[in-house]
Amino acid sequence: MDMPSSSISIGRYKKAAETSIPAEFKGFLKITPQLNPVVVQKNDRYDLLILASLTVHNQKRINQFVIILHHMKADDQEMYGSIQDKPLLKPVHGLSSDVQYIDRYVTSQLTDCQSDAAQISMAIQKSKYDGSEEMFNQWVIRFHKISSETKE
Repeated sequence: MDMPSSSISIGRYKKAAETSIPAEFKGFLKITPQLNPVVVQKNDRYDLLILASLTVHNQKRINQFVIILHHMKADDQEMYGSIQDKPLLKPVHGLSSDVQYIDRYVTSQLTDCQSDAAQISMAIQKSKYDGSEEMFNQWVIRFHKISSETKE
């Protein structure tokens, strides 16, 4: 990860601090960067609005996945339709040359192959996955990995 040079970071913080000085004190105060100690903010709790925003964000992602699934089904039907001699399926309403989808409701977990496929798919879309085991382990989230990372 590229880190900004320290002079750029200090300049950015200094500018932010200077803009927060009330006008009546601007002639009397001077911002001097303090390099030690460094205060690191670590969140141990979250505001209810943050949690609500995560829910809204996830709902937007779900809506995007619904659209993607619709397009995938259309692509499946187009490919299946291009097959010359294909079997006809007999769903409840009669013979059909359409691709049949069977919904199977399951509890998604971080340890199942569907979760792995979704996570690897994201890496592939971002052109970050090279097929190696190392990249697989970097992109696929596992519960034991999460618990050990949160302890650090």
